[in-house]
Amino acid sequence: MTDGGPTSVQSGHSLGGLDRVLTVDPGRAATAVRNIPSTLAIFDDHFPRFPVLPGVLLLDSMAQLAALALGFSTGQWRLTGAEVVRFRHFVRPGDQAELAVRVLGTATATGDCDARVTVDGRLVATARRLRLARVTAPAPVPTATPAAATPAATATAATAATAPETAATAPRRTTTAGAAVTAGAAAPVAATPGAATAAATAAAAMAPAGEGAS
Repeated sequence: MTDGGPTSVQSGHSLGGLDRVLTVDPGRAATAVRNIPSTLAIFDDHFPRFPVLPGVLLLDSMAQLAALALGFSTGQWRLTGAEVVRFRHFVRPGDQAELAVRVLGTATATGDCDARVTVDGRLVATARRLRLARVTAPAPVPTATPAAATPAATATAATAATAPETAATAPRRTTTAGAAVTAGAAAPVAATPGAATAAATAAAAMAPAGEGAS
């Protein structure tokens, strides 16, 4: 805004579907021009024998200009509602649409405008109310970082690595007789013939009377 009046945007300035923004009076109004060339791919299907600019594209141009009038930046707003939108005449290839919007009201993160589009001075489309809202960037997702090793944890790991083997931590080994024993534990004593005879004699002496040998 300059000296209380609308700001004229340099000819050739483009914004999405708008070919030239003529004036911008932030918080009040804006005007722009959109050319409709016959080379638009949409005309191949809409419609092959009677090409017409879809109304939704014209509505998109109105919303872009409304964002400028509200002082919103491109990419930081979205159209959230449109009330009483009327398309009175076709917009054809080769036409030059002139758009004008007025600000109806603003809030912290929203704004309302009305809009009108003319071609050669003939009114072709109007919107009683366009409602826009600011788009807030999503909050960044925190990323987990590995915890740094503390001196105490480092010392504990070093002690465990150098500690001598105990009965609980020592690996199990196998003797030549096939019995598994733990390193550092007392090895079993092998039985001798004399010890076996003495054990048999003691067992016979303790047997109940009357039991004979088989």
